[in-house]
Amino acid sequence: MNLETSRLYVLAEELGLQFENKRLYNKNQLLQNLKKVFPSVKDEDLKRFFALMEIQHELETVQKVQMEVVVTAPPEVLNQRRTIGVLRESIENANRTILITGYSVSEFATEIINLLIEKSRMGIKVKFFIDKNVNPTKFQEAISTPNFELYKYKSSKEFSSMHAKIIILDDETAFISSSNLSYNGIVNNLEIGAVITGKAIEEFKEIFNELIAKEYFYRVY
Repeated sequence: MNLETSRLYVLAEELGLQFENKRLYNKNQLLQNLKKVFPSVKDEDLKRFFALMEIQHELETVQKVQMEVVVTAPPEVLNQRRTIGVLRESIENANRTILITGYSVSEFATEIINLLIEKSRMGIKVKFFIDKNVNPTKFQEAISTPNFELYKYKSSKEFSSMHAKIIILDDETAFISSSNLSYNGIVNNLEIGAVITGKAIEEFKEIFNELIAKEYFYRVY
């Protein structure tokens, strides 16, 4: 491998790392590096080339998404993993962040709530989004936990309820299900969901950040 080829490999690796990690992303610096490797190329052409590389990276990111089907169903019907097991395992395996929603949260979900509180006390940042009809007193034990944030949906003329059922773990994995956080949803109903893994999961988190910013939710504590 000659020196010029080595420089191209180093540049390609740097581009890939910065596309993957937005905190490192510095477009102007990357364009300057490209200019050093291709000094005879016009700046406008380099920008077009760079834009194409960004698009290609986004397409590859979407294509890397993996999915696993999860169900609440009679054991003799299907062989897929069960909702309750995946829910517990997902929370237990989280290392940095957990974002979870609850449209209906019954007393049956107390175990899940306590597990989330325990994780927050271990330093995991937990954000719990509940519908306007869910009683926040179910989460009172989390009041003194700095890493636990509870958000409640505001009444809206356009959108009546926060009906989403999702848990996002470490911005890398999402468990999306038709199941509520209740006995029927987790154990007794026929429910279908999926565990999705990939960088595109970050988009789900951004949706909730935007909903907070636009005051569709308010922080309870």
